[in-house]
Amino acid sequence: MTGTSVEPNRDGMGVSTLKFKGWKLPAVPQAPDLSKVKYGTPIQLFNGKDLTGWKLINPKQANGFKVIDGNLVNDPVNPEGQRVNFGNLRTENEFEDFKLTLEVNVPGTQQQWCLFARYV
Repeated sequence: MTGTSVEPNRDGMGVSTLKFKGWKLPAVPQAPDLSKVKYGTPIQLFNGKDLTGWKLINPKQANGFKVIDGNLVNDPVNPEGQRVNFGNLRTENEFEDFKLTLEVNVPGTQQQWCLFARYV
């Protein structure tokens, strides 16, 4: 598939055109049979007290994460008149096959999410 995208310029004067090309993705492989997976001992990634075991993906960026009442909160604050580039967190450890269970606080409710991920 090929095409051309045409849109007005931001200044309102003229148009910008962009040619693009697309292709069909290969078929998605069959899902693994998770009923036969044996998981190891669960690891608690977040201790509810501080950011022990976590680090910024890019250490040159500012950290906007903190722990409030046992919850990991992303609350970046830009000083007046400044724009700070805040980063994202990741665990210090690396994992391959895993089952990740998350608790997410949403105002007025609490939901639990379960994510299966398999890296090949």
